[in-house]
Amino acid sequence: MAFGDDSPKEDMFLPPYEATQLQGYGLANVVKNPQVWYLMLQYAVCFGVELHVNNTAALYFFDRFGLDFTTAGIVASLFGLMNLFARTWGGLASDYCYSKAGMNGRKYLHIVITCLEGAALVVFSRQDTFGGAIFFLIVFSVFVQGAEGSTFGIVPYVDIGNTGGVCGFVGAGGNIGAVLWGALFLIVPNFADGYLYLGLIAIFVGLTGYVINVSDKAVNELRRKESSARKIVESSKTARSRSRDIPPVKIEIKDVRQSKTMSLEGGRMGNRVSSNTVAPTNTTNTANTTRNSSPIDIPKS
Repeated sequence: MAFGDDSPKEDMFLPPYEATQLQGYGLANVVKNPQVWYLMLQYAVCFGVELHVNNTAALYFFDRFGLDFTTAGIVASLFGLMNLFARTWGGLASDYCYSKAGMNGRKYLHIVITCLEGAALVVFSRQDTFGGAIFFLIVFSVFVQGAEGSTFGIVPYVDIGNTGGVCGFVGAGGNIGAVLWGALFLIVPNFADGYLYLGLIAIFVGLTGYVINVSDKAVNELRRKESSARKIVESSKTARSRSRDIPPVKIEIKDVRQSKTMSLEGGRMGNRVSSNTVAPTNTTNTANTTRNSSPIDIPKS
């Protein structure tokens, strides 16, 4: 966490929906983006290969070196054990190359790691000694999982508005690759030849990573939009805070029969506004006086 920079959103500030709704969210935008498909293919030859080797490594050692299933399983577990750090180093190396050469640094590092993954798998498939096979299995594991980290060093920058969708598609590419490589092993004569062909495929696909085209412009545009959205949110918070600081308006009415004044208090300065009012006429007393007065005598003719 202290050294990584995998996220183009830096501190993961999430802009409000109103500030980003016109950026093009939706499945169609992910599907029609060729960069998504390129990265799916790249992930198929790293995570897909990892899944397939996890399924077949124990059988390979059992068949090639005559180990019992228990020992073969223990040896094969060394491949998965590299997950403790190998995928992380791929992401960290991608961040370092980005700091030196921008997105091209991430791309070319991924190409190199993927090609080294394929080369290590080819060498592993040609080993005739048990010790050499274990050594190159570990080397291969480091590169294949490093390629996974370098792939997802690029993924968040492909389509800023649809990062989740892009991650889902690319991740699915790994599972699709595992199915394809399993089908490949059904038509090869043995595990060793299967790993050989799989390594060559990884090298070829790694070289096609040159077509990946994710520019820094998209990242800079993201930061500009998020800066604008951040200002909108901060302005809104400031306005709400100020409205809470203003005390409520209080109207104070005194006895109008005595002082005949009314004061209004409000605002931050505590100003007082007074105005003279006329006391209302006591219509009730007037009516009573009229009823209690004596009737008018009309003289008789």
